[in-house]
Amino acid sequence: MARKKAAVIGSGIAGGGIAALLAHSGDYEVDLYEKNGIVGGRFASYVKQGFRLDVGCHMIANCENGTMGEILKIVGQPEAVGWHHLKRGSHVFNYKGTELIYPDEIDRMGFTEDELQRIMEFYGETLSLPESRLDEYDKISMLAQIEKSIQDARARVLFGFLSGLYFVTRDDETPVGAWVRCSRERAIKQTTGYPIGGTGAIPEAYARIMEEHGGRLHRATPIQRIVVEGRVAKGVELRSGAFEASDIVISNAGLKTTVDTLVGREHY
Repeated sequence: MARKKAAVIGSGIAGGGIAALLAHSGDYEVDLYEKNGIVGGRFASYVKQGFRLDVGCHMIANCENGTMGEILKIVGQPEAVGWHHLKRGSHVFNYKGTELIYPDEIDRMGFTEDELQRIMEFYGETLSLPESRLDEYDKISMLAQIEKSIQDARARVLFGFLSGLYFVTRDDETPVGAWVRCSRERAIKQTTGYPIGGTGAIPEAYARIMEEHGGRLHRATPIQRIVVEGRVAKGVELRSGAFEASDIVISNAGLKTTVDTLVGREHY
């Protein structure tokens, strides 16, 4: 049986991960398109003056026990990425010029005992939201949730730090439902760490595995648009003007870019 063609846009951990899974399945001929010269998106690493530097993320929740590790297990290469695991006291953030260890030193932010108690109550109440309502809470940001309960700028700093640390998004961009799901998982697995070789080691491993199973990685190849006919994606048009037909198109370019630029709102 002939394999179907899959076009994946964006080589971040989502795009790279699904590209590796599709290629490994044997059912798809995969093309992974990356607009930059390096793979990884917010998880990319690059070399400058002999040093390997990260573009965005630095600490990863759940590590090999989370979704990233699960992908590597499915494709039969669980050891493709190694990890440095963090110990308690390794989470340091800057508050008005003072370095604080989370969670041990949050009292140094100037909270009274009553204020700390209210923050802990908010944390517990949020984590206790029923599973049946989390989809509903995906429409509410963590900032909006905080402001309903706590009128304290320091509380926003604290939960903003957590949003940035675990989601790489601001508190006004982080959905409560997603925050709860991921926080619960992190509490269960209790694993936080940093990939050996930089965050880019993860998407680079996905891309390598995809290529080992016949997939093709196209670096520095921006997509002009996703070609849609009769409400069905037919393939991608490259910035060069070339058209590449595909049975399925998966975009990891972000929701706004995908809808407004690559597909076009008229198709929704």
